[in-house]
Amino acid sequence: MLDRITALKASQKTIDAELAPLLDALSSALDAGELDASFCHNDFSFCWSAGRTSYDYPEPLRQQEQRLKQGQKNAIASGQATARTGQPFWTVKAPRSS
Repeated sequence: MLDRITALKASQKTIDAELAPLLDALSSALDAGELDASFCHNDFSFCWSAGRTSYDYPEPLRQQEQRLKQGQKNAIASGQATARTGQPFWTVKAPRSS
């Protein structure tokens, strides 16, 4: 079982490396107007997503965030915060290439 898992993870890394430039080409085709943002091909659905928006906040807000995080740590340490645990899962990572 472990040998099969590690073999699949190694294959996944190879596939991801081959897939990346193809997805870049797909994005280029979308930018050129050659494709719609959502379509199907060979029973696979393709849907382009713009990506997650993130923000850089001004210093006063970052300081408030730090105070909030410290308050959260204090609540955990004092037992005032209620803990909950998510669904269990496995993480399997392929070895890093040199």
